[in-house]
Amino acid sequence: MESIYHIETDLECKVLHYGTELCIAKPGQDASITLRKGRHKLTFISTENSQDQYTIIYEVPENDFEDCIEVKLWEICRSRLIKDGKLVDLGLSVLWASFNLGATKPEEFGDYYAWGEIATKDNYSEATYVHATKNPYTNAYEYDGGIADFNNINREWVGNEDYDIAARKWHSTWHIPTYTEFRELMDNCTYSWDATNHGMLFTSKINGNSIIFPAGSNYNGTSIKNVGTMGKYWSSTLAASTMAYQLSWTNVNKVNLAATRVFYGCTIRPVYTPL
Repeated sequence: MESIYHIETDLECKVLHYGTELCIAKPGQDASITLRKGRHKLTFISTENSQDQYTIIYEVPENDFEDCIEVKLWEICRSRLIKDGKLVDLGLSVLWASFNLGATKPEEFGDYYAWGEIATKDNYSEATYVHATKNPYTNAYEYDGGIADFNNINREWVGNEDYDIAARKWHSTWHIPTYTEFRELMDNCTYSWDATNHGMLFTSKINGNSIIFPAGSNYNGTSIKNVGTMGKYWSSTLAASTMAYQLSWTNVNKVNLAATRVFYGCTIRPVYTPL
């Protein structure tokens, strides 16, 4: 899990106020402290590495309630991540990452993964899919129950680091979006083609904030086609025995949630939910 103040670490931290320890802030969980009116220096220090720290100045405004006010540390952290350009608040149930898994900026495609796999590879085919084996008697591929029992589409693996690469790489408050979370995105945003960045721009109807999904297409076997025009983003939701849902477009005018073979290599845009 990530630190409350620093996305790249998974360490708990203690919060100091002018050298006085206030509390232990656990990754992804809200913690509250009470501060008097005025300016306060808060330092978040890793409990395992004192060199891993971050300091902010927080000002408690005048208030009509009492001399002190309760401050939620998650709100401070959330604002910082948005300010740093790592999160986008679209007014939805989850916060969306500003860029793809494996990318460093919004217009980059990032890495490609088969559904439920936690490693990239050169050949995205049924023969290389880690959850499929070939039956020597029927010469057909059969799927194991690893990531999700393919006879039980409701099995939960969101945030499980064995199968959810977003949780594995960015820690467990991140996950691959579910079908429902993609549906929420589509229902509450307008979308338009961004020819400059070669991607689909989603703009929130709720608060006007925007997020871009670059058109990285997908790997079918060893080939990748229509890069720069086609978008394929995995959800964590199974559609059928060998297919899963993804945010998809094959032209600049139509976005939908389509089912694709689980062994294809697709891009991933993580979402963030505090525990």
